[in-house]
Amino acid sequence: RSAVRICNIDVSNLEITDTTDANYIDLRKLTIQAKNKIPSGRRGRMKWYVSEAVMNALEIQAGNHTGNVHLRYGEWQDSKEILKLHGKPVFQCDAILETESAI
Repeated sequence: RSAVRICNIDVSNLEITDTTDANYIDLRKLTIQAKNKIPSGRRGRMKWYVSEAVMNALEIQAGNHTGNVHLRYGEWQDSKEILKLHGKPVFQCDAILETESAI
């Protein structure tokens, strides 16, 4: 089994949409790096679990003019429409804390 965690993100910076701002968090870059840390043979059933703040930022960045995040709507699973990021389903998980101390 494989897992990758993207941590130590200052969630207050997720609201920054100006890609030239020094505090802008490039979720596309971070998620590509995380995805590629998983061995290619184990990516088939990969899923993304994100907090509410990260889900909001993903959707906002996907809608910006630079097309920064590869997020797609319209997939169906268990009769529910789900999001896909880099071809893998994204689920909002309220158990993910945004208040942890930095590692």
